[in-house]
Amino acid sequence: MLFYWNPFYTTFSLFKKVDSYWYRYSYVGIFAVLFMAAYFYITETSGDDRKHLWKIGLWAGGMLVFLDYLKPTQDRKLTYYTAAAITLTAAILALAWFCGNRRYIWKAVYGVLGILALFELAYGTKLQMYHYHASDVETYREYVNGTGMDIESIRLWEGENAFRISQTSTRNHNKDINRTANYNEALAFGYASVAGYVSSPDDRQLEFLNRIGYRKEGDRMTVVNTCQIGADSLLGVKYVLSEYPVNGLVESDRLAGHGDRKIYENPYWLPLAFTCDGQVWSEEGDMNPFEYQNRLYSQLAGRKMELYKPLKYVKSQNGPDEPYIYSVGIPAGNYAVYGNIPWRKTMDALINVNCVYDMAYAKWLSPSVFYIPIETGEGSGGQAFIELKADDYEGLAHGEEQFYALNLEILEEASVLMRSRSADRAFVRNGEAVFEVETDRETSLYVSIPYDTGWTVTNNGETVETGLFADCMYLIPLDKGQNTIKMTYRLPGLTAGVIGTGIGILLTFGMFLEEKRRSKCMPTDYGPGQGR
Repeated sequence: MLFYWNPFYTTFSLFKKVDSYWYRYSYVGIFAVLFMAAYFYITETSGDDRKHLWKIGLWAGGMLVFLDYLKPTQDRKLTYYTAAAITLTAAILALAWFCGNRRYIWKAVYGVLGILALFELAYGTKLQMYHYHASDVETYREYVNGTGMDIESIRLWEGENAFRISQTSTRNHNKDINRTANYNEALAFGYASVAGYVSSPDDRQLEFLNRIGYRKEGDRMTVVNTCQIGADSLLGVKYVLSEYPVNGLVESDRLAGHGDRKIYENPYWLPLAFTCDGQVWSEEGDMNPFEYQNRLYSQLAGRKMELYKPLKYVKSQNGPDEPYIYSVGIPAGNYAVYGNIPWRKTMDALINVNCVYDMAYAKWLSPSVFYIPIETGEGSGGQAFIELKADDYEGLAHGEEQFYALNLEILEEASVLMRSRSADRAFVRNGEAVFEVETDRETSLYVSIPYDTGWTVTNNGETVETGLFADCMYLIPLDKGQNTIKMTYRLPGLTAGVIGTGIGILLTFGMFLEEKRRSKCMPTDYGPGQGR
């Protein structure tokens, strides 16, 4: 019932909505099952219980099959196998107890149950290997070694500098439709990223990234499979690993990439910490990601900055079942161009971007903002064409399409301004961040570290009250003169968790001692199979 009855299921799922990958929190339920099994084998069993054990096993196996019919969760064949194993184990134990205290009987029982356990483990391993094996080990090895060397070369070059790294593709990446769910490579290779996929994420971070154009998916991850230079610069992304060039990024002439990807430098990246006017901005209304970024940059700069400007476009369709074609006017100059075609419900669509690449769209794991490759510089301009194809266009938010050009010259102006206000020293490592700032007036330090209850912030050794920028990033008040800001992270609930675990261990040990004391005071009439 832990797995099928909603109140229990919600509890062991840590009160999280689990609508895919049902095993995400199953370890909690599995622990309960193992605990009850262990308790059964060390606890005395009466004659009536032993006599009806095979019936209990048959009932439990049958109930499992019945519940799986009510709410299918996996291959039903595996449910049958599990039910059969439960029933067979109970029947073997019942038969052994029926035969009494005969040593050769219990030796046979141990042997049969041992074989059954080994077979179950072997078959389970086979299933795991089928679903989670690497079909091409050499390709996997080359990718891991190459990416590891890329990250290590960047780290050695930068030293203590605090920055983030992004990438436009991952190891398991469908190049034909530009889609992936492998957003945890930063954890594997040990670098700071803007992407992530965890079962229990910080909603504040997800919402912020969603507002700046990196769409959240399933309340679990952020879809980051392209480079949004404006958003990345704001978050301090200094390097991008990409298989293709992006207007504004500069291919590194001192760091060589491995495989199909090259290492690009973002010349517009903003420092991790810099001073600003310190106004706390709360969300107001619903803005598209490009106007939202304009407002963020304006707030940080202390004056209006329009990095993105909307582009005119013409939408056409040759017939009701034909693709939509967007003809976008591109201005001459130094721009990076992006599009965003909102949808109200998934359409399982495919877009072709300016005859350069295809991308899955308006479906699971697809982005919202996409990059449009164009020619830049003097004599550039003209038209870019976006084709959107779907079986059903009912989900399309007609009239809300967005095409914007990011003015890289204005972005450079913003970058130079923010860097002139950067902290004198910025040091970050796991669980700690230190910033040294000297100012001639009271102001605030913007730090692009997302808010979390585990952070404690001090200025010159004294705890300070912090604000939030865009309901996510830290704004730390600064005094006139020298300021040494120290941020220390402590896992929320760690002390309570340790105390609760300790109490649980003591109670369990006490129950064991009590059961052992009782067993010494009571005669037994069963064999060595009962945990002796």
